[in-house]
Amino acid sequence: MTGEEMGEFKDGKYSKDILIQLSMCDFTGCMSINDIASVFMDIAGEDAERRGIGTTDMHDENFFWLTVRSKFVFRKFPEALETVTA
Repeated sequence: MTGEEMGEFKDGKYSKDILIQLSMCDFTGCMSINDIASVFMDIAGEDAERRGIGTTDMHDENFFWLTVRSKFVFRKFPEALETVTA
C-alpha cells in the first residue's frame, strides 16, 4: 500500500485514500484481487491500532486476529493510477 499517512475516522467509519500503483495491477491494468484483499487487511489493521486492539495489543493478551471468510462484490475494479477511498 502506498503512503504511510493514516486515514481518517468519521461518523464511526475509518477510511483512507489509496493511489493504485502499477505494481498492484494485473495484466488488464486493474487492481488484482490479492492486492485488494491486502489493502482491506492493512486498513483494518490501522483501524484496530487506533482502537487499541491492534497486533501489539492482541499479542500482549495472547490473542490474534483471523480472517476466516470474506466476500467481495465489485461493480468495477480500480485501475492503475486511480485514487480510491477504502
